[in-house]
Amino acid sequence: MMSLYSRLTSQHLPNYSNANDVTHDLASLNFEHGLNEYEMRYKKLQARHHAMTIMSVAHATYMVSVLNRVRQMIAEKKQQGKVKSMYNKTQPRDPIKVGIIGCGRLGKQIVSSLLYFSDVRPSELIISTRQPEKLDNLQQAGITCVYNNRMVAQNCDLILLCFSPASLVTVVEEIQGHIRGNSLVFSFLAAVCLGRLKAMLKYEQIAKMDLNWSPKSFDALWTIGNDVISALLDPVTIQLCCPTSSRGGKQVIEAPTTSIEVIIYHMMNMLSHLPPDQILSLVNDILIGKVEGFEMSWEYLLTTEQFKQLKRAKGQLPHMRVDEVSSSTQGTPLRTMMEQNDIFQHHFADQFCSVFSRLYHKPTDE
Repeated sequence: MMSLYSRLTSQHLPNYSNANDVTHDLASLNFEHGLNEYEMRYKKLQARHHAMTIMSVAHATYMVSVLNRVRQMIAEKKQQGKVKSMYNKTQPRDPIKVGIIGCGRLGKQIVSSLLYFSDVRPSELIISTRQPEKLDNLQQAGITCVYNNRMVAQNCDLILLCFSPASLVTVVEEIQGHIRGNSLVFSFLAAVCLGRLKAMLKYEQIAKMDLNWSPKSFDALWTIGNDVISALLDPVTIQLCCPTSSRGGKQVIEAPTTSIEVIIYHMMNMLSHLPPDQILSLVNDILIGKVEGFEMSWEYLLTTEQFKQLKRAKGQLPHMRVDEVSSSTQGTPLRTMMEQNDIFQHHFADQFCSVFSRLYHKPTDE
């Protein structure tokens, strides 16, 4: 029987020997053969597009991994104090439900990455696409594939928008007013600003993936691999995707810090029922692990006004609006920390990269 990953990647052509291929390495059949000198300069956009896909998939995978870890910690705390049966040694599991609206190239790569790296089970994914019949391999793996955007909005904790901007009005009409109040909507629509999404959906817990690049990095190289999974298994590529390990380097695409801020603040909202000292301890543990001689305090995570609210509320953490973080052009305390503190950068990069290391991945039986 084919493995789950084999079924998911079955759309890729298998490797085969070129020994009997008379057209192999024939220059006249290469795509570049018909390009003039001026057009050849823009061939680098192909590598840039591939880099954008890898970066987006990496951040989506990290996001799901972190939010699932938070849910796991909450489940374990609820389990504490309960009488455990000697026959029941399984850890409590309360994963988030991930919904993906639009399943083109980016959506498919995100699905493959979540299953491969994030300990996500097929039953924990819902995909809505206009042609679900074309996702037969995903459905056979146990993933719910439908053309029902409202179903995704009503049943998912994290909603990833991966469709074409041309479908925005239709999708908004179908999901507006049906998103659960504690869900996070994360957009990969490059051409649609966050303010427009908020206004159309009439919903605040929305964030957006903003990728940056400079004309100065136009000549920077990014090796194009066979697929995104192979790229994410490369430690060098993962380092480039991490927002704290690529500062000052010459890379094709700059990893954004705002998406990581959004994840952190949404995580804090999930933990808001706990005392602030427990929240701070868990945030430190998830973001950077146990670091001797360094620990983040609330001054790093909250603005001055939010810190005042925390004191006025007598220990109740204020609600963190992720849309304000994602759209902020001004430096937040956390953003300053991520960009300037060497200790944080090093240990956060270790935690980020560990998500994509099979040494840290512990598969679970379905």
